[in-house]
Amino acid sequence: MSKVAWGHSFASLLVKDKPRQERLHAFQTAFVPQEEPVLAADIIAHIIPEYEDDQGKLHKWKILKNVEPSNIEAKNIELVSYLEKDEKPIGGVPLFQRAVILEANLCLIDGWNLYQHQNDIPVEMREKRIALPGTLLLDSVGSINLACLDWVEFDSQWHLGFYWFDWLWDNKSCLARNRFR
Repeated sequence: MSKVAWGHSFASLLVKDKPRQERLHAFQTAFVPQEEPVLAADIIAHIIPEYEDDQGKLHKWKILKNVEPSNIEAKNIELVSYLEKDEKPIGGVPLFQRAVILEANLCLIDGWNLYQHQNDIPVEMREKRIALPGTLLLDSVGSINLACLDWVEFDSQWHLGFYWFDWLWDNKSCLARNRFR
């Protein structure tokens, strides 16, 4: 199945009018994770930290989806808005669909590569949050999350963070792709 067709099929499972648990169940039963190459799995395990819940128990993220890394270079990225002109914030499903269509479906490994070469990311991009919808993660309470790169002013560097997939994604966030695609 092509990337675009797969994206539309996947996204159709998460239509907004279904309750959150029903959408999650549809996603989990329809999506069968493929075997990750050993190197990709090792990199992802290194990137994704364990996190502590309210009771102090450590949890690991479950990888629901991970596309092949694009091997994009930080100096070659361009930012792309997933919002259409004058559009209000959107949820994760339209963000995911548009990332596939716009060829801006970067994964967590791409984000880690950008993070490692953050001095090469153009300065004018610091005002944006770069969404990485090519990797979807499940936390211990059943929420789907995706990684983002955020510029943090107080320590003047980019950080990898995790955000709810169902969050309303506004114009502070954007997608990144290779400007030489």
